[in-house]
Amino acid sequence: MVVAAEQTAGRGRAGRSFHSPSGGLYFSIVLRPSASLAQVPVLGLAAGLAVAEAVQDVAGVRPTLKWPNDLLLAGRKLAGILAESTAARDGSRCVILGVGINVNVGTDALGAELARTATSLLSECGRTYDLDELLAAVLAHLDMRTSQFRSSGPSSVIDDWRLWPNMLGQAVHVTSAAGGFDGIARDLDVDGALLVSSGDVMRRVVASDVRLAPV
Repeated sequence: MVVAAEQTAGRGRAGRSFHSPSGGLYFSIVLRPSASLAQVPVLGLAAGLAVAEAVQDVAGVRPTLKWPNDLLLAGRKLAGILAESTAARDGSRCVILGVGINVNVGTDALGAELARTATSLLSECGRTYDLDELLAAVLAHLDMRTSQFRSSGPSSVIDDWRLWPNMLGQAVHVTSAAGGFDGIARDLDVDGALLVSSGDVMRRVVASDVRLAPV
């Protein structure tokens, strides 16, 4: 695992930048799961659950899970998770799990534009938190969730994801290389794909940008 106090070139999904000022918790950890490439998205869902549980333990707030791997608080982004599969030097498969949590980051550090869509524990709870304590909590829950993934399979992770506060049932706009469409996020498929109803059609969303419609 590598932990950074801040990042000058933080990266999110689809190659987008991830603003990473001082005061946040940013780390990447190498996992070597005995899972197929198709199951890596579910591992990302497990990581999202672990981070949400850790935030609840340390800060006493319960973030909402946004597919695939974002955490929202008061409707704004609190944390982002990126799970990427790659080949190790010995030819084996590994997953690099990148996590960024806005912890002790003030509105001024986020900037006026980003503050409209992102938030932090400091902004929402009005106090600072020990980053080492939060990291230890995340790792403890991540260990539990990856053990669950190994022993009980992807379906148990997906079931728990559904039980945690999440964005299912909300109106969304989906954008992909093939175009965009509006719909309602209905459920997760057996492989972790998002199921979105659009008119009379149920669509599977795998590698697309999903934005929540304004409430």
